[in-house]
Amino acid sequence: VLLLGGGGEYHEGGTLTDTMIVASVDHKNHMVPMLSIPRDFYVENDYIGWGTRINSIYEYVAENNDEDYELGMQELVKEIEDIAGLEIHYYAKIDFSGFIDVVDAIGGINVNVEEAIYDPFYPAEYSSTADFQTFQLSAGAQEMDGETALKYARSRQSTSDFDRAHRQQQIINAIKEQA
Repeated sequence: VLLLGGGGEYHEGGTLTDTMIVASVDHKNHMVPMLSIPRDFYVENDYIGWGTRINSIYEYVAENNDEDYELGMQELVKEIEDIAGLEIHYYAKIDFSGFIDVVDAIGGINVNVEEAIYDPFYPAEYSSTADFQTFQLSAGAQEMDGETALKYARSRQSTSDFDRAHRQQQIINAIKEQA
């Protein structure tokens, strides 16, 4: 299963796929191993060429083919199948507001924050990327509503993209546990 996240229609770059996680459901062992694909991973794409950031494939292919977002998705799935060496059977795509709604609908989530986060460059809601707000969260067990979980998942200025991917996987597991 390919899990995709992006900003949505009210967010600058809203059709970029900034979160890409391949999840494999192991029913026998009751596990869901996950592999995060870095959004800045460069590939050679048939539509765009060499030096393409993987998170732009869906958007670029769709917008340059008469808004054919299914073609964009097919192209992104093909690239991720090549990277992972796996056949992707299903995909799910969610935007920021949908993510917030899911977390809030299940009553929030509990996450063990491994390291405190202080991000003075977190993008301010529905503004240009030049507007920022500070996001901070203490280490330890945290109860998060949808908005806090989104910030925890997106924050990247004071940590690495690998840390960000780990946090996103923590959130998916917390949603699964809460649901």
